[in-house]
Amino acid sequence: MRSILCAALLAFQVSSFEFQLPSFKFQVSGNFQPSTLNFQLLPWPLPPSHLVEHQRNASIDWTSHIVYSASSCELESGDEDHAIVRAYESAREQLIAALHGINITSTDTAGELLGRRAAALLELQRLASDPVLLAQSVRYGDAPMASILVGLDLKSSRILPLLVEGIGVGELQAGLPRPTPLPAAASAEWLSSIRHPTGLIIDARKVPLSPALCPAILAEDGRLVYDVRHAQRLWFMQHGGVTYMSDLDAAKADNLMGVNPKIVEALSVARSNGCDIIVSDDDADRLIFLRERLPFFAECRLIIVCQPIPNDSRQ
Repeated sequence: MRSILCAALLAFQVSSFEFQLPSFKFQVSGNFQPSTLNFQLLPWPLPPSHLVEHQRNASIDWTSHIVYSASSCELESGDEDHAIVRAYESAREQLIAALHGINITSTDTAGELLGRRAAALLELQRLASDPVLLAQSVRYGDAPMASILVGLDLKSSRILPLLVEGIGVGELQAGLPRPTPLPAAASAEWLSSIRHPTGLIIDARKVPLSPALCPAILAEDGRLVYDVRHAQRLWFMQHGGVTYMSDLDAAKADNLMGVNPKIVEALSVARSNGCDIIVSDDDADRLIFLRERLPFFAECRLIIVCQPIPNDSRQ
């Protein structure tokens, strides 16, 4: 449907378009040329159910794992091409800075891990050097300005495996304790209450959760229910390990959840920056039991529903 709508926009050469980030508003007027809109590749505007973390001139869409950045540059002597190139370079640098601030685990951001591995830092710079140009505009008036919007899909590039494998996440996760087996035999009543879920939704709207690429789910007693080691590599690269959303109904209707998603409430968050989720021991028992028997954890069929992130959360 999105591609159809985008094609229709291009065909009719709509007369106006607007996108906005905190402290940045971009208005395009006049007829678009097909080369200036590329929304078939990346979604914009973002659906309201997506969990989006806004920074000053960048936005991280934690639902689709796409990073957006916008920038403007004044025209000097009417040189549009030069201004557009400068705006693109600025947006690219802002996008890279946003990547550095992404939480990988509960203890490290990408920048902190990259800082310990120079080769990985250089590789990130290279991979992020060519983000998709989504829109561009030149506005004349009292202050002639060129503005652009760019985006980078972490899943379709080599950036996601670089972040979660090439800079030490595997080593960090290997140091975590393995979960203990389910302590007692499950009763028939207990088993019948599970009903073979096809996906897991964690309702974390009541806890102060911070998104991360590799969060963990823990029981109240400290047992590890889920982390990145339980995900199969192919599924992780396709879905990003965990999907975040801001709307419970949209999460239940998402194709990733299948026909029978199980909903569990988060009790609190754990560790230094609030990325890891704590569920009740009873829910943890069920999830550990299911993890060994059903594929939804291995296939990353996990959605975490959070409250929308305030625009000034990490400016």
